[in-house]
Amino acid sequence: MEELHDVARFGILLRALRQVSGYESVSDLVDALNKSGVACGNDTIYAIEQGRQKIRLDLYHGIMMLCRPRERDAWFAPAYRGDLDEWVRREK
Repeated sequence: MEELHDVARFGILLRALRQVSGYESVSDLVDALNKSGVACGNDTIYAIEQGRQKIRLDLYHGIMMLCRPRERDAWFAPAYRGDLDEWVRREK
């Protein structure tokens, strides 16, 4: 069965969210995450943005709280499997 998330697409969307949220570098975001209580290193964010690693739940929530995309979970909808995308859109 197909994965819930396309990790490569998710990584591209994460990088775009980071940049539009004013975190020009990965280290800027990592510093903010660590200050907010989410332990993370630059290598982790790079690996996620490059589609080599799935995101942890605490890291996902920390990024969402810091970046606050207007679309909330729908920001990442292009990376979701169809049934998850439908559920996210229905719950809005």
